[in-house]
Amino acid sequence: ALCRRRRVLPALDRLAALFTQKRHAEMESAAQLLTMRYPHSGEAWKALGSARLFTAGGDAVEPLRLATRRLPADAALHANLGGALLAQQRFAEAETALRRAVELDPGFAEARSNLGLALTALGRLDEAIAQYRELLLIQPGHEPARRNLELLLAGADPFRASGP
Repeated sequence: ALCRRRRVLPALDRLAALFTQKRHAEMESAAQLLTMRYPHSGEAWKALGSARLFTAGGDAVEPLRLATRRLPADAALHANLGGALLAQQRFAEAETALRRAVELDPGFAEARSNLGLALTALGRLDEAIAQYRELLLIQPGHEPARRNLELLLAGADPFRASGP
């Protein structure tokens, strides 16, 4: 397994360079090839899912789900999966992924904010309010959380106001 990981690393460096250069379609193609060559590599599936978050029509959910199975302690990966599910309005699944991200990294602002949106969409407003309040304790200057909390407390729906 270690030998296989060493062979994957140069390809992952290339994928990271493509991502930095915003060449997401090329990254997606290269990551797809990498998953075929190394189907057990969580990093390869993570790269494919990440690329698909930025390409039109690419479904990021399945590669991100496969990656979370191989890299279960990666908070950013769970957050990306939750964000992709949120964008597809699969709110209960998004909640599960985003809760895992927050469990792994309680200060992960984007994950906690998106968890608030998922809970709002599920009609669990008290839980959403609690998530926004917790986030504001951790990061008092987090404006999306402040705005969403204010909207919820005023009886408005931040999910409809901002979208995922």
